[in-house]
Amino acid sequence: MIFLIVDIRHEPSANDKMMYDWIVEMGYNPIIIATKLDKLKRSQVQKHVKMIKEGLQLVPGTTVIPFSAETKQGREEIWELMESFLERHQQEESSWQQKKRYTNKRRMNMSVELLDKTRKINKLLHNNSSNMVVFNDICEVLSEILESNILVISRKGKI
Repeated sequence: MIFLIVDIRHEPSANDKMMYDWIVEMGYNPIIIATKLDKLKRSQVQKHVKMIKEGLQLVPGTTVIPFSAETKQGREEIWELMESFLERHQQEESSWQQKKRYTNKRRMNMSVELLDKTRKINKLLHNNSSNMVVFNDICEVLSEILESNILVISRKGKI
């Protein structure tokens, strides 16, 4: 959330315009806080808000909040926007944390499965009472582990 603070009494300065353009170029939609509201008559407020919108060439939908530090006008609106932003951000973060937990759990399960499969192959190769490897047994275990058909072909071309 980005606030751009301008003086409601005056047309936006070149620096105000440059800052607004830069913020928008960076991909943000700033909220414009037009300060010194207490220095204007009520009848002048809308005219000056329009002057700021036109002077900054605001993107449609950009929020402009007239604000006075002395009278506290606009303070509640700013707080509401901030609270709304924080609630949305916390919900997004909570959703992200749930996805992260799910991914970590899934990775852990995959690691355990891989370890089990490796142990089966190791057991087959090392727990054989004779020095000979039975290729049918290897084919069965690998077929189960890899969930595919396994065929072993000898040097002579026998299956």
